[in-house]
Amino acid sequence: MPIAFSGLVLFSLFIYFEPALLIPGLAEVRPALILGIFALGASFIAGATSPKAIQNKLLLLLLLIAVTASHAAPLPPTEHTYDSLAQLAKAVAFYFILTRILTSKDYFRRFFFLSLGLTTLVSLVTLFTTRAGIPALTGHNPYRMVNYFGGIGDDPNEFGAFLLAFLPLPIVLLESQRSLFKKLLYGGVAAVFLLNIIRTRSRGAFLGLLAIAAVIAWDNRRKVGRLLLLAAIAAAISLHVHAGYWERISTLSSTETIVEDGSAYSRVSQIQYSLLLLASYPLTGVGIRNFVPAKILLLGLDPSENSTRHVAHNAYLNIGAETGLPGLAVFLAVIVLSIVQSYRNERFFRAAQSADSALFWRISRGVRYGWIGFLCAIFFLSEQYNLILYQWTAFTVVLNALAIRGTSASSHESARKGDRTVSPLTQVHS
Repeated sequence: MPIAFSGLVLFSLFIYFEPALLIPGLAEVRPALILGIFALGASFIAGATSPKAIQNKLLLLLLLIAVTASHAAPLPPTEHTYDSLAQLAKAVAFYFILTRILTSKDYFRRFFFLSLGLTTLVSLVTLFTTRAGIPALTGHNPYRMVNYFGGIGDDPNEFGAFLLAFLPLPIVLLESQRSLFKKLLYGGVAAVFLLNIIRTRSRGAFLGLLAIAAVIAWDNRRKVGRLLLLAAIAAAISLHVHAGYWERISTLSSTETIVEDGSAYSRVSQIQYSLLLLASYPLTGVGIRNFVPAKILLLGLDPSENSTRHVAHNAYLNIGAETGLPGLAVFLAVIVLSIVQSYRNERFFRAAQSADSALFWRISRGVRYGWIGFLCAIFFLSEQYNLILYQWTAFTVVLNALAIRGTSASSHESARKGDRTVSPLTQVHS
């Protein structure tokens, strides 16, 4: 199993970073694909299996529906279709690699902190290079921040959604620290994530931030001190945010401002187009990555219009329009089940008495907050294939398996101790 875990670590490096931007020849070798196959193969050899979870079947079903819809849809598949199918297959494979390898508390703990550390490194370098006026390796305009290394988050909206999922993790870990150094460390990490999210100037990420803040405030509604601290942090941040960010956010303030802003108004239009396509082709959709061609060929929109060339900007309607109601239903089922399971995980670990249950309880809570922020953000972003969604699904499933295993072990231990105490009494009575 150590070999499989090492393969997973190397595979993860190619998720957060894009070495091919510095060494173009790597793209032809496909090292990420090779490492993914290696990690999965090593886990098979080690005899590892994924925990029993309905998400296993649902994600495979989602991939099957996507492939079927793309060939049964009214528009033929294109090169972009196969690119997106490969992207979805990679995301589903990533889920199974995680659930097969992170089967112990030790491996999960290691990978969790590795992911948090890599995200911190990416965020720090991106923040400093952007402030220094150094463009990302992708050459993206620094006005809207993207991952400097070109890995996950090489688009501002994707980067914002990615960091939203991670933002609550240092916050929940901060609460349990007695060491001043660790408090400053986790507080600094949370601040860096937040600054990066703001600098993406993503409106979807902004609404996700509001959702996370609202849920944290609700969970701490009886703790006045924490609520005041949360309000003070929000006020301090709002005073030091670049004016360009508020200019983009202000387009969401009313119907008039949405109509005046082409990008914001286009999002409203895309919702209407998505619903039209979903109603016209409810069983197959129009095929993966055929949303834009379908608006031209099936809805008769002007191809020269800017709004025609936009994606759906809504992960739920996007996958519904492209795979039909079956794909949308499976996608929503994965999300709803994972959210319910994340709440259950918190209760399991909070009630447990093991030495590391407090840490896993906080991680479960952070994952739940991250779920809520991410799922709110992708209502305004076409991030249905974002790897973080599938990583968070895997985290939820693995945490649930660890919680159930811990509960079963505690029950067996209690029963064993009970047998020891009852046995002498039984002997006396006999």
